Formats: sequence, C-alpha cells, structure tokens
Amino acid sequence: GAAVIGSDFPDVIATTRRALSSPTLQIHGSQDVAGVELCAAVSSLVMFALGLATGKGWSPSSRAALATRGLDEL
Repeated sequence: GAAVIGSDFPDVIATTRRALSSPTLQIHGSQDVAGVELCAAVSSLVMFALGLATGKGWSPSSRAALATRGLDEL
C-alpha cells in the first residue's frame, strides 16, 4: 500500500515517513498540503461513487471503469 503525508515542514514529513513506513507500506511526502487535501477529498468521492455503483448492481467491469477514470483524474 501507499499513503501521502502533507506538511509545510520537511522534518515532520521525514519523521512520519520513518515512523510509519514498512516493507508493505510506502509513505510519500509532499509540502503541497492543499493538494494532498484536495486529492484525499476527490478520492473519497470516487470511493463513494463506487459504493453507489455496487449498491445499484453495476457489473464489476463497469465499476472498474469508474474507478480507473475517477482515480486517473487525481
């Protein structure tokens, strides 16, 4: 898996990366805090849309297309 930490302070990014990174989790850092927050919000909307699509009975291929196009926008 992967995650992004956004902070104005490089030391906070470095400390968080050291504390949370593991062989199965990559932590990426960014000083573009607004960009990180915006991408988190948009990805949440994509996941919400996928939940609705699942509830409406969309096929797996249709949900995959929605996920691919939605996340491509990030």
